[in-house]
Amino acid sequence: MKIKSINLHTYKKSNKILTRKKDSINFSCGLVVLKKTETMPEHITDNKEEILIGIKGRLQVYINSKKYKTLHPGSLVYLPPNVKHYIKNTTSKIAKYIYITTTTKNTSHSNTTLSEKNY
Repeated sequence: MKIKSINLHTYKKSNKILTRKKDSINFSCGLVVLKKTETMPEHITDNKEEILIGIKGRLQVYINSKKYKTLHPGSLVYLPPNVKHYIKNTTSKIAKYIYITTTTKNTSHSNTTLSEKNY
């Protein structure tokens, strides 16, 4: 593994930036580029914590099929392991966000349920 520096503004489409075990010990991250009204399909990051960071545009984050927060440039959403979620570009222009995931050694979160007090 080596130190890596990347200019995110040069990416025009979605790209994986760091791959776990190849580029990093525990982290994986990438840039997601969504066209107008495009959606990143609903998924679960099994046993992985995830951070979403808004880079460009306005993105709506849905958790368990319910509207949660709007991700703006410079804002961040943390997702514990095993949370079902999807992200939708709510603008008429391209929107970008970074995702960062890390494996968890503690799997006690295997059935994480979120309530409003967790937000």
